[in-house]
Amino acid sequence: MKSIVTLNDIECMNDALRASLPDVKSSHRVEALARGLGWSTNASMRAALAAAPTGAAPDEGAFRDYLRLHSFDAPDGTLLRSCPES
Repeated sequence: MKSIVTLNDIECMNDALRASLPDVKSSHRVEALARGLGWSTNASMRAALAAAPTGAAPDEGAFRDYLRLHSFDAPDGTLLRSCPES
């Protein structure tokens, strides 16, 4: 399900992910968040959202794949639980 995401939402999601994944490095956490929301990098996500709120569909698989690639793991549903309620 696609929902509108803002930079403020990203900050709230990052805070939630920091609390639920305290052992994941900050840089890996934000890059995984970007992948999980459909961007190729955190920088591209932030540039797009600085221009305007954008629709994004959370992809738990992309989020977890990025973390696994960097030797981290996350429980199922971690990204979705960090998303603001619609």
